[in-house]
Amino acid sequence: MTLVSVDDAQRLAIELATPLRTELVVLREGAMRRSAKHIHAGIDLPGDDVSIMDGWACTLPTAHAGTARVVGESAAGHPFDGMVGVGEAVRISTGAVVPAGAELVILQEDTVRTGDALAFAATEIASATVGQHIRPRASDVRAGMPLVRPGDVLGPARLALIAAVGASLVEVCRRPRVAILCTGDELTPIGEHPPRGGVIGTNDLMLAVMCVQAGAEVVASETVGDDADVLEAALERAFAAADVVITSGGASVGDHDHVRDAAKRRDIVYWGVALRPGKPTGLVRTSGGLWFALPGNPASTFVTFELFVRPVLAKQSGALGDPRRPLVEMVALADFAGDRTREHWARAVVQPGGVAPAPDQRSGSLGSLAAADALVRIERGRERVAAGERVQVMATDS
Repeated sequence: MTLVSVDDAQRLAIELATPLRTELVVLREGAMRRSAKHIHAGIDLPGDDVSIMDGWACTLPTAHAGTARVVGESAAGHPFDGMVGVGEAVRISTGAVVPAGAELVILQEDTVRTGDALAFAATEIASATVGQHIRPRASDVRAGMPLVRPGDVLGPARLALIAAVGASLVEVCRRPRVAILCTGDELTPIGEHPPRGGVIGTNDLMLAVMCVQAGAEVVASETVGDDADVLEAALERAFAAADVVITSGGASVGDHDHVRDAAKRRDIVYWGVALRPGKPTGLVRTSGGLWFALPGNPASTFVTFELFVRPVLAKQSGALGDPRRPLVEMVALADFAGDRTREHWARAVVQPGGVAPAPDQRSGSLGSLAAADALVRIERGRERVAAGERVQVMATDS
């Protein structure tokens, strides 16, 4: 079996991924999805000069004079409609519109009111300046300003900003639909006690969560035994329902591994990657999308999803540029084992000052996987990275 490099495997998968159609949704349904268009502000924020404190709005000469006559009130949502002249003051609340004519706000605690007469503290008289305690119109956002670019993830702050400028709908990229098939007679459903030789199947749960984190929608999840005909029928159902199909397990060359035989009847892009863990990884092109055949060991499934599936889902959901997670350089705090023939993506834990290897690098170790929050890339042929050297690190979700 000729193994492709990790870089080539990523490139081929990303090249085959195409952005999906867009749809117009209400803002809440756009949460954590990617914008399909540029969004510009339709109005200024704030739309008027507003007070940032409770106090009194007046002119600068009035503040310097130290006394004023109360002529009204401007509350949040209920502005004062008149003009504030010299010698006059308007009671103003935080967030309220600064009345016409007023140039500053004197703090409530720096005044004394007797009926309609107002006296200012000496410290305020001396330090008063134009614009004091006022947030100017358009100081946050000016009408026409770009707010969101295509490909930007619409998190809580961005959605709030879009709403604040008057929008109620947003155009986003459709979520990729994913079907997950986990294979193996040994798999027992979650919540049941496995028989001798069996294991609780957890890869479907892990993959489903990773797909949601990547912005996809899981439309089907099924466990399939080691039966070629049953697998074939399950694959056909998955291809009909999803943009991306993920199988976990059965991709190697064992007597009960039927996934590769099923792939041979289709358009294989590659089968086998020079990667540890995750060597028996395949990519197949189908009539409706892509099929990723991932190994069944949990760490192998996790690593291959991160390297190959996640970038495809990101691109399909509207990510622009390089859809892969970024790599950053960090100092190795301990030795990392590499591999003579394959690129090793070691599970690791980010710590103050650098990154350390997770204690167990076996591909079946779930405990090690859950403890890790990063993967360290060790190039092919490098059998050891010594503590103190710099390594490439990709952050992950544990």
